[in-house]
Amino acid sequence: MAGVVVLYEDHRAAGPSGRSFALHILLMALVGDRRGVDAGVLPHGAGVRSIPKGGVDNVLSALFHDYDLLTPGGVAVGIVDADRLAEHVRRGWVRDLPAGADAATACAAFIASHPAPARVRLLPLDANLESVIRGIGDCDKALPAAVLKAALDKRTGMQDRERVLQRAAAGARAVRDCLGGRVPSVNIVADTLHGLIPA
Repeated sequence: MAGVVVLYEDHRAAGPSGRSFALHILLMALVGDRRGVDAGVLPHGAGVRSIPKGGVDNVLSALFHDYDLLTPGGVAVGIVDADRLAEHVRRGWVRDLPAGADAATACAAFIASHPAPARVRLLPLDANLESVIRGIGDCDKALPAAVLKAALDKRTGMQDRERVLQRAAAGARAVRDCLGGRVPSVNIVADTLHGLIPA
């Protein structure tokens, strides 16, 4: 059965299993919530791999050129920050994308230009990963303020971001449900993956 590969603009290296970094773990937990299964069990055997690509342009390039190498016969999903996505799409892929286009328009234009549009998805996170971290901070009232502040520091907060994301993945479902209300794109991504991953 064809699998699903999820590409992230994150710079963090995936572990040996290809499923180990925290944003992916959180999204798989959200898929698990939809299926009523334990978040830690779902990825195993579900045919899902995660690959941090280290930049939006790298995600777009891999989606366009390498989708069949990454997942022969399957679907490649790109998850990127929305805040500068249109700029990246216009610069490298759809030169006539209108000025001022929003992330949804940029995604649709990129997919329409793809040689195999049914084999790829491009999904923007509201604003950026920091919006997800802030959403978790709003929803997890027990999260220490100092940890949240450290996680939002782009220069030094990588480990703290991972800690906050992992906490949300492993914690109470109520926090994840709340997060989906605060950051709607998280629900869109989870619903998309839920639909693609075999039951």
